Amino acid sequence: MTPRVSVVVPTHDRRAQLGRSLAALRRQTFPVEQTEVIVVADGCSDGTEAMAIEAPLSGTVISQAAAGPAAARNRGAAVAAGELIIFLDDDVEPDSGLVEAHVRAHAATTVPTLVVGYLPTRLHGRLDAFGSSLRGWWEQMFERMRQHGHRFTYADVLSGNCSIPRSLFEAVGGFDDRFLCHEDYELGFRVLRAGASIAFAPDAVGWHDERTSLRGVQRRKRAEGAADVALANAHPTLVPALMWARVDRPQTRRGRALRALGRRWPAAGRLASGVLRAELAVLGRLQARQRWRRLLEDLLAYWYWCGVWEAAGPATASELRGRFGSGGVDVEPLPRIDLQHGLAAAAVELDRLAPRGVVLHLAGEHVGTVPEQPWAEPLAGRHLRRLLVTTFANRLSQVLTPANDVEHP
Repeated sequence: MTPRVSVVVPTHDRRAQLGRSLAALRRQTFPVEQTEVIVVADGCSDGTEAMAIEAPLSGTVISQAAAGPAAARNRGAAVAAGELIIFLDDDVEPDSGLVEAHVRAHAATTVPTLVVGYLPTRLHGRLDAFGSSLRGWWEQMFERMRQHGHRFTYADVLSGNCSIPRSLFEAVGGFDDRFLCHEDYELGFRVLRAGASIAFAPDAVGWHDERTSLRGVQRRKRAEGAADVALANAHPTLVPALMWARVDRPQTRRGRALRALGRRWPAAGRLASGVLRAELAVLGRLQARQRWRRLLEDLLAYWYWCGVWEAAGPATASELRGRFGSGGVDVEPLPRIDLQHGLAAAAVELDRLAPRGVVLHLAGEHVGTVPEQPWAEPLAGRHLRRLLVTTFANRLSQVLTPANDVEHP
């Protein structure tokens, strides 16, 4: 029987973690005869291939020279026989219902969709500030996706637990294997550009085995900075959404000084960051959580900018924006929607237009403007209420309560 689902797991020298992931895949509620598991050993040297071959799962094990996770996923997808491909990282242990939840999420859609699963973290007893910060970061991200009316963007795609119809994956060209970081974001942008959707399946649970150290986060942030420059080069319309284009100045004097030092004198910047990292450890032991968190944010921003400078040279945010221009977004008149006929009517109009941006007004009074955002899904009626109670709440209140209607004591 041809499998309906192909689970592709890229791996690099994580034999023990991969073993737990494969054992969990044997316990899935989705029929095993309709599932194949494809392990791609990317430059492994720890016996991963032999262990994976012995695992009693239907599928195959592919070995290749180290080429990065994007190339490994593409290699697995190229031999996949299933009509649905699920990508799992090797440090993700799936709940028994993960495969079935992904299948169910796609069955509920009417358009080709990339589905993102839930990745709660396992910290292995780490109750320090750093572990709590990691868990909080992950949970905030998924909490946004859980919110009714969330507008999905390219940055919601997480390749550690996601699924996509094989036909859509092939149509958009798979992962761009030139990216060693944020390759999932880049794929998400092309999925949206192709007119497909992104969705979240909270019941497709895969436990992320979180063992990252502070130095590991430093390397990751540097890679993200370089990847964001690569994203700007590949897709100029993404520029306004990238961190280096959005955050002009650090929030603290320490952050501003650290960034200036690192841009002008990289060696001095690295020395200063090392001193601050030692201070961070002291603050953690003292449980000075607020000071610890502010310092961590400054350090992470510095490491991110190190990656930007390595990829683009020692430029400021404004200099980079000048280099990439306006981001290539065509400035065209946005459609106008009047709220005076009620939310239901306005939502229907949004569904009909499906614009990238919109101007909202109420009986001639401007309520708010959503600029064109080619990195996000088209606006729809389900987004309207959330926009009004968050982004435009203050302005809507002003329009609904004119100054001459306010009672003064």
